Amino acid sequence: MKIYEIDRLLLRCFVFMSAVNVVVSLVLLQMGSTTNSQAGSATILQITTMVCVYALIASAYGVSATRGAERVFSVVLCMMFFVMLNIEARSQFLGFGIVSVGALVIVAALVILMARADPSQTSLCASQLRDFAFSRNSILFAAALLIYILARVTKQTGDNAPENGWSWLLHQASLMSVMFLFLYAACPYIKRQADR
Repeated sequence: MKIYEIDRLLLRCFVFMSAVNVVVSLVLLQMGSTTNSQAGSATILQITTMVCVYALIASAYGVSATRGAERVFSVVLCMMFFVMLNIEARSQFLGFGIVSVGALVIVAALVILMARADPSQTSLCASQLRDFAFSRNSILFAAALLIYILARVTKQTGDNAPENGWSWLLHQASLMSVMFLFLYAACPYIKRQADR
């Protein structure tokens, strides 16, 4: 099984997303004043939050439309977008924080419980996810996730620093990576439409 195989249709979607982000970057570069730059950054943060909401819905669809290792992957995406939404909403989305020790313990307990319920299915899912991790399909996924983490960590460490010309780039990198990850969440729907 190929988890979320990147076919020509999905590749076109990635190219389109890249082109859109290049245009947005050029528009932001034209903003000269600090006020315009701050307004542009706030707008991109709002767009990123909105994309996170859509991605959360898309990954929930992926959970219902897939099974086996692909369903596990969809659940992981769903959790990841929930964390991203918390980050974009400054850790106040629905009143929950980003990381909770209690929540991590509950998730770990559920994973162990499901893994022990059906060991053969668990080993099959693990091998399929391992194959995905070492395939070309995971390259763009890993790159987008790394860009998002770098953008968020750099933004967090630079919050107390004076406003500089790199702020728009950080926001743009965050938006671009979330939009790419959104395609992975929407992939079951995209492929189902392509098969028709």
